[in-house]
Amino acid sequence: MTRPDGVTLPSTPSSILNNTAPAPGVRLRIVTGTGEDIAGTKLGEKLFLRIEIDQASIYGIFAKNLRAISPADNDEIELLDSRGCPTDPIIFPGLEKIPDSQDLQGSFEAFKFSDTSVVKFQVNVDHLR
Repeated sequence: MTRPDGVTLPSTPSSILNNTAPAPGVRLRIVTGTGEDIAGTKLGEKLFLRIEIDQASIYGIFAKNLRAISPADNDEIELLDSRGCPTDPIIFPGLEKIPDSQDLQGSFEAFKFSDTSVVKFQVNVDHLR
């Protein structure tokens, strides 16, 4: 840079750093009371929907728009709304943080749609910092 009087000033190096932490892995699991993945269940059996995040993550998680979907005819039930609140606490009372972790968990009784015994779950997860 040159001043108006002709003296050249040394330039000050500057840099812009754009960096973000990599997105952590998130898993959705349906488990028994002892934390084991289920392969099948009986109607009314107590189960847990668990959303897990990589333990080394610096992020927390927030879940919303949880839906149970019938793969046979695309029928669905909204379990959590866009704010993460239960739409019907009798069917699904909501998610709570599991102590000493960033994971979320909610209990429910096994259910099915009238046209199929398979239920798919879909949820949107946001990372919190």
